[in-house]
Amino acid sequence: MVIAEQDSLIFGFGVLKLKGTMLPKLSDLYVKENYRGNGIRSDLIRYRENFAKSLGHSEIFVSVDPIENPRMIKLISKHGYEPSLTHI
Repeated sequence: MVIAEQDSLIFGFGVLKLKGTMLPKLSDLYVKENYRGNGIRSDLIRYRENFAKSLGHSEIFVSVDPIENPRMIKLISKHGYEPSLTHI
């Protein structure tokens, strides 16, 4: 888990899930409402991407429900992630 803080005040976090040889997964990104719009979410994404790269990964998986979280779809698209559909 990556925590965004300043002066011991936590205002956001993000999780990078690592499981064996599977692709790392960006998960659980949250920034307190008062701190949104300052690039913190993007910083948390880039930090986790760089951490995954430092471990030798060249790809990262992101799973977002486009109906429940359209703002996150917009954010990850801005960072170059492309949507893919899974059919059951």
